[in-house]
Amino acid sequence: MDKSDIQIAKNLLGREGAVFVIVKNGKVLFTSSKKGIQPFFDALEQYPREIFAGCSIADRVVGKAALMLAAYIKAKEVYTPLASQHAIDASFNLNLNLMFDKSTAFIINRTQDGMCPMEEAVLNVNDREKAFTVLSEKLNSLRST
Repeated sequence: MDKSDIQIAKNLLGREGAVFVIVKNGKVLFTSSKKGIQPFFDALEQYPREIFAGCSIADRVVGKAALMLAAYIKAKEVYTPLASQHAIDASFNLNLNLMFDKSTAFIINRTQDGMCPMEEAVLNVNDREKAFTVLSEKLNSLRST
């Protein structure tokens, strides 16, 4: 029996350092070992957004920022070992299938003293196009500091 895209993505998560995997029609389109939401932007630099429509994603951690970007590329489903409650709530509004093993109130930042700045940036954003713009700007501002 053929494995589903989400099963393929899930199986590759953690292998050879992969913390982010995109699979579509049984084919691995993109993998990354980078943390945070950077892999989404890297994937969009490599391929036009339309290529990803209907894909399945496995990501090590999914907060609302990652979920909004999955919606932006029109993924059909996302698997993560750890999802934030903000991502879970948003998945219903976006009609995006989010599968997770554990949940947490929010994604913690890298210094572990507050909320992830990316999740915080889109807390009140529910439009995928606007979320992409907000997150692009936030990523650029963090790079320049």
